[in-house]
Amino acid sequence: MDFRSLNKLVINLPSRVDRRENVLTQLNGVDFEFIDGVIDNKPLIGIAKAHLSCVQKAKDNNWPQVLIMEDDLILRPNFEKYLNECLYNCPENWDVLLGGVYNSKQYLNYNDFWDKLGEFRALHFYIVNQKAYDKILAYDFESMQHIDAWMNRHGRNLNCFVTKKFIATQQSGFSNNANATVDYSHLIRSEERRV
Repeated sequence: MDFRSLNKLVINLPSRVDRRENVLTQLNGVDFEFIDGVIDNKPLIGIAKAHLSCVQKAKDNNWPQVLIMEDDLILRPNFEKYLNECLYNCPENWDVLLGGVYNSKQYLNYNDFWDKLGEFRALHFYIVNQKAYDKILAYDFESMQHIDAWMNRHGRNLNCFVTKKFIATQQSGFSNNANATVDYSHLIRSEERRV
């Protein structure tokens, strides 16, 4: 598995042409597909629906893995080389590989490239293994939990790992889902994890 061989989906609200251009610039020359974002009067539900539509598409197409990105991501300079090193050294038992998080209740060193996570927050750049599709698609809308926190909580036992150096973070700016300006940069755990 390497970056170019992965099926890649980017969540984007069609009205956010600025974010669409951001992705096209950063992924210039890379094959990927835009998936429509979802606005709901309960933002966490809209976000969950958009991410679940990506996982469902991967399942329907029988993809062995899928890379899902949000349109407000900022990629690490020369990210592809580092990402491929990480993928070459990825854990055998992984369900979800993340290219960055803003919060986790647990970071356990796995190897020189990966930390195993407990409950985490952030789904702006992540790869889902086919064996985890059904677990993620079982998201409980009634729980009113953010899908990222829900994914590794309450016995789902997904094996989630994050790269030692982040592949991507999120841009600050106006969020249609939150209907407000957001800035997650203060949540990055430590300087060495910055893009």
